[in-house]
Amino acid sequence: MANNLVKFTKFDGEEVEPTWHVVVSLDAHRTACGYVLDGDSNLGGYESKTVSRGGITCPHCLNFIKEFKSIKL
Repeated sequence: MANNLVKFTKFDGEEVEPTWHVVVSLDAHRTACGYVLDGDSNLGGYESKTVSRGGITCPHCLNFIKEFKSIKL
């Protein structure tokens, strides 16, 4: 299974720190840390890529993933 990643280039017209976020699909395309990828958001632009492993550099997305991995079934 591949990881869909996105890097935002602008938010509210301002340049942002370029970190790669993991995209999850719930009711809309969202990142694990809560950004929504649609026309109604304040995102001015983004790049996307698909990787087979790794590549996530957003600390909030990484914390979200670590919390899920810590759940004992």
